[in-house]
Amino acid sequence: MMDLSGGAAILPDGAAMDSPFMDYLPAFAERALRRRSYEPCSRSILYELDPAGLDWPRYERAAAYAGRRFGLRTASAQEMGDRAACQAVARLSRTDPAFSHTDEETAALLSGLGRRWSRRLTQIALRGEEPVGYLLALEDRPTGAIRAATIQVRPDFQGRAVPAVLALPLLRAAGGRRVECGVIAEGNLASRLVLERAGAREKALSMRFGKELTKN
Repeated sequence: MMDLSGGAAILPDGAAMDSPFMDYLPAFAERALRRRSYEPCSRSILYELDPAGLDWPRYERAAAYAGRRFGLRTASAQEMGDRAACQAVARLSRTDPAFSHTDEETAALLSGLGRRWSRRLTQIALRGEEPVGYLLALEDRPTGAIRAATIQVRPDFQGRAVPAVLALPLLRAAGGRRVECGVIAEGNLASRLVLERAGAREKALSMRFGKELTKN
């Protein structure tokens, strides 16, 4: 359903470690792993978006149109309460067989985030009282950093601008702060294109390494 750990990213030489949601490895770590016969298994990209660069009139019109056309509204996890928000997220996770969680498992995952889980910025998209999507938001209070950690939309509501509706309250609340857009698989070209068209830029590369073990 979601990668709550934030993962570890390879830090380019000379780059600053400015994301509180990720651990960083120096650039030489990749070379050291390769020398020990480890190879990349997967690559993901952390994007960052500056809300000041958005075409706000166009974005707000698109979100408002999608809300009216498909009967959508959003409620924050803070408004819904922890129990109802966890149930909504768990229910949506079960629409994807690969990432199905019970209510109890979802509650444990979210509570494990501690103070970084932003209930006021986490949004649930509803049609009537039925959840059709959610955006999980993290906020690091000491630095003010914000991350849209993951977005999930029910399969029958995909392609209906639900992510735009979900992200609008968070982007408005960000003010002058940049927003991390979660870690996107390098091969997920559709999601990457949406972010890049909105003005998001690549911030870090996350790599998973593995090594084939042979039997003697």
